Amino acid sequence: WTYYASVFPYFWVLATPVVSFVFGTYLYLSLNMFGCHYNEAFSSLRIASYKNFLRLHFDKEGRLEIFAFGVDKMPRRWCRDPKWSGGNGPRASLERNLPSFKWTRPSYWKPLVTKVDNMLRMDFENPSLDAKFNTTDRSNVHLIDRVLVRKPASAAT
Repeated sequence: WTYYASVFPYFWVLATPVVSFVFGTYLYLSLNMFGCHYNEAFSSLRIASYKNFLRLHFDKEGRLEIFAFGVDKMPRRWCRDPKWSGGNGPRASLERNLPSFKWTRPSYWKPLVTKVDNMLRMDFENPSLDAKFNTTDRSNVHLIDRVLVRKPASAAT
């Protein structure tokens, strides 16, 4: 334990900031001067917007469908959705027997913000402002790409 206790301050105080600075400088230079390491540089910035994810689906013929979805602006605050299909409301009792992906409101949570022109607004429950401003919401999920991977001919037999 004495070895760990003596080496820990070295790594914490000296090595961690130096290595972080060297690696950050490398990512900055490789991105801005050489145009590479986009994924590494932007993931290390931890930007909350522009999140993407994949959905994989095998169809009945054995082909793999890959859907790439993207969200331009991720909400930072969430609230409970009172119209959630899994709740106790009248619609919920009708949809409870269906699989959750067929529910009209499958998520228990909804974003607490809306877009007014170029600003995000926190008073989500004020519909009188929606008529005055452009309230297109950038936090909706949209399809970016769809790829179909066919089953190899040798595996079809």
